[in-house]
Amino acid sequence: MQKKVNMAIAAIQGQTGSLLTWTRVSDGAPGEPLPISSGAVTLDAIPSAGLIPLAFTEVFFDQPQELQFLGAVNGTLSVSLGGKQIYEQSEQQKFATDSQRFETHVDAGLHRITVAIGAATGPARFQLRFREKSSSVARERLMQLALKETGSVRRGQEVFANVDKSLCMKCHRLGEKGGKIGPDLTGVGSRFSRVHLIESILEPSRAIAPSYGTYVVVMTNGQVHTGVKTGETADLMTLGTTEGKTIEIVRRDIEAIRRQEKSTMAEDVEKRLSEREFLDLIAFLLSQKKSIIK
Repeated sequence: MQKKVNMAIAAIQGQTGSLLTWTRVSDGAPGEPLPISSGAVTLDAIPSAGLIPLAFTEVFFDQPQELQFLGAVNGTLSVSLGGKQIYEQSEQQKFATDSQRFETHVDAGLHRITVAIGAATGPARFQLRFREKSSSVARERLMQLALKETGSVRRGQEVFANVDKSLCMKCHRLGEKGGKIGPDLTGVGSRFSRVHLIESILEPSRAIAPSYGTYVVVMTNGQVHTGVKTGETADLMTLGTTEGKTIEIVRRDIEAIRRQEKSTMAEDVEKRLSEREFLDLIAFLLSQKKSIIK
């Protein structure tokens, strides 16, 4: 039973890139689970400058992938995948979320990721996650730009509020303004990381929340409607479309309903923005901790 649980966790971590289950490296005896706070693992003080394996986790991939890892450490760092070192930071670092970045290829199957730390200032602390690289060169370049550079929160608010440019408020609510078709973005900067927000715009279909799946509804008269289910009764079904509109559909007129593995959010939103506007929009979304537009 435990093996099945461990494999399920490894599969979830492989699909999401969120590494939330770490085990202490221990000689001979099974290691103990390590607590995570704000996405980071804190361990014992490191007595020497040499790298010491401290924690491991396992991930499962159903197909080969090109990955980018993002992490942080308060000392020196080595990361191994399946016993092979894939990254080393030999200079002592200050802890800064996602500041360590490196890329690697992984084959399909189960892999163990091991973290070794040295020369830590106080208790050793690290953070690590990964993302699948985009198949689009243009999107991957914009992703890397947005990870390195920051924009203007003030200008970003203007981009967000410009419905014709960013499309955001057609479907998303922020405070008391905006649509209710997509997820509410109030406080989004507290809930998600920079990399998650960037990918949500560049590749909206990569990770779709269960309650925001896209449905294709085929009517008896041949019409086809596509959107997010925003309401439902015994007689009616309400869909929210990419354009931010809502459609009420009479159930007795429905021929078939299919769920798509594709987001209702419009593709290529970044093409409507300049690079600077894209950076500004990300900066504004990240600034939304508890702030609300009135």
